[in-house]
Amino acid sequence: MNDLKKIADKYNQVIILAIGIVLLVLLRDVVQETISRLIFLYFFTALAFRIDSRIPIVAALLLLLGAALAITRSETYANTLAINAYFFLVVGVLLALFEYMRKKKTGEEEGEGEERITSVEKVYKGGENRPRIIAVASGKGGVGKTTIAANLGTALAEIGYMVTLIDMDLAMPNLEIITGLRNPPVGLVDVLDGKLELDRVVYSGPMGTQVIPPGILLDGYSNENVEKIKKLLLDFPLKSDFVILDMPPGREAVNVLHDGIEAILVVNPNKPALLDALNMKVLLEKKGVKMLGAVLNRVHRADEEWIDNTERILEMHVVAVIPESRIVIESLHNEECFVATAGQSAPSKEIMELAKELTSLKTPP
Repeated sequence: MNDLKKIADKYNQVIILAIGIVLLVLLRDVVQETISRLIFLYFFTALAFRIDSRIPIVAALLLLLGAALAITRSETYANTLAINAYFFLVVGVLLALFEYMRKKKTGEEEGEGEERITSVEKVYKGGENRPRIIAVASGKGGVGKTTIAANLGTALAEIGYMVTLIDMDLAMPNLEIITGLRNPPVGLVDVLDGKLELDRVVYSGPMGTQVIPPGILLDGYSNENVEKIKKLLLDFPLKSDFVILDMPPGREAVNVLHDGIEAILVVNPNKPALLDALNMKVLLEKKGVKMLGAVLNRVHRADEEWIDNTERILEMHVVAVIPESRIVIESLHNEECFVATAGQSAPSKEIMELAKELTSLKTPP
């Protein structure tokens, strides 16, 4: 049932539109007029893409005004406008009802442990200074980048810093899973669409981290979205000491980064992963991003020689070596951060040392 629910949440827009089309076909005898059919379909389109309910209501008022002005010239035309206004008014009221139900559901979920943060309890250590924004990136997928990003953010929060974690993978988000969120109803997509402010899409994560899921953006990293995200990062509105960006693999998201951002590369001890990481390093440096070093992840004892290979190929320091561990696998299975649940494990200690090294460059708590 959970898998079916996840599929339904992911493809809710397609499902709503499909329902609308099916009902339109079934009710074709009832909905005869072409204009009525279009308005009927508009309702399901508006519902699927969360179009503001005020739009059809304003349209209804304009049509009623037009009907009032046209009554002296053509009663038939005025009646047509009035009927269409009625359809738009019904659509607007129904959309407003769905918006109310959605907000009510969100409010109920706020009391179930996945609370949206409305007041920050942690002490903000950065004063009026801008947060350090660190992109956790990789040249390819599957190297454990999200695991490193989530646990690094958790470690920084455990030390006492205010940390915001943002999932930048607009197509295949995973950060919300490892931080324990369950189908968050709103996300970064609602901010980019202008429907919500950033502080309304923030959820409480492990150790008091602030987690921002992306939602599903059908147009991904379009030019418009890139500019909006870049502007958001340039003038980040939330109080944070550190903002950790869980970057998607590949180059399309690199365009949102700027020269005030730092980056950590996550690599595995094999040549393809290193070569892909090298390409990513070149792209990041062209954007003026400061490279902090590489995290060598999923390392067996026999792979320790790859530390030197990684530093030689990437021409930067390996700042952490995360061993292959049952602890990491179990934390992924349990959808949690091992820094929070297994603080004395070897992977946790390595991540904590990295966090302490990063905080040495910032005013300590």
